Amino acid sequence: QIIMTNNDANGGEHHGGGRPTVAVIGCGPSGMFFLHALATQRQSLVQQKAWDKLAKLPLVTVYERSSTPGGLWSSPSPNEMREETHAPHMYPELWSNGPKEAVEFSDYTFLEHFQGREVPTYLPRSDWLDYLLKRTTRVDPLLFSSCDDVEEKKGNESLEKLYSIRFQTAVRHVSYQDSHFRVESMPTGEPTASSVDLYDYCIWAGGQNGNPRIPRGLLNLLKTGGSHAYDSDDDNPSSPFKGTILHSSHMQHFEPAVAGKRIVLIGDSSSAEDLALNAVRLGVSKVYILSRSGFGDCVYTGSWPGTYNPKTKKLE
Repeated sequence: QIIMTNNDANGGEHHGGGRPTVAVIGCGPSGMFFLHALATQRQSLVQQKAWDKLAKLPLVTVYERSSTPGGLWSSPSPNEMREETHAPHMYPELWSNGPKEAVEFSDYTFLEHFQGREVPTYLPRSDWLDYLLKRTTRVDPLLFSSCDDVEEKKGNESLEKLYSIRFQTAVRHVSYQDSHFRVESMPTGEPTASSVDLYDYCIWAGGQNGNPRIPRGLLNLLKTGGSHAYDSDDDNPSSPFKGTILHSSHMQHFEPAVAGKRIVLIGDSSSAEDLALNAVRLGVSKVYILSRSGFGDCVYTGSWPGTYNPKTKKLE
């Protein structure tokens, strides 16, 4: 079922009303910062009473397939966890692998955000998300409201809301036709219902880690268990791998997959280091880390914890 919002020859509706229109795909950090920049510019023009310039600001529609802003930094809702959606999420226990001082915003410092409280250089995921949300909503507390028909009053002027967010909406296809971007979208959970809208500009803000990727050759090797997957001359009989195969984005299944078991982490960068430590905390029997280059974060980790005692819940 395709729902056309009017009888435009291109199959879609253009909502500009004289303003340029922009579609933003994704409400993770990139989409959030774009909305923040637009809201900041709008606030400045209102204070200057520069109505002519204000009238030239674009109307922005953001498409976000999850239920909240934040992208990778957000936590999946219980429904998203149960439905195994492909919305990207970090695992709740993740800590950043870069120092916070290297990415601090000049207009909203960590000292201000944490109100003078001392915090570690490497922050947990939840603190990063809160920092991003607080910084972007300072200019407009309703920045991430999904309502698209809000108007504000400034003196005798009625100000149109310049941005709206369509949460739980997935973009199916984007094409460029007759000087417009044609965006076809659908509500998540309703794959048979689609709508089409036209925009003057389209911004991809979905990042590059939206879908888990496991190399096909590696999957073939694990499922067949034989080195013949790589055309080897090995004549030894093969045995398929019968354990659990997880991507690092499938962390809702991590604890039952590692507790009391021997596991192999393929890759030796920051995620492998973090997941290895998390596995130890969850009572893993032993962790093996495979490093192709020999130069990853795990190789240079100077100290690993001892044995985890599930009775005391401490590393000994």
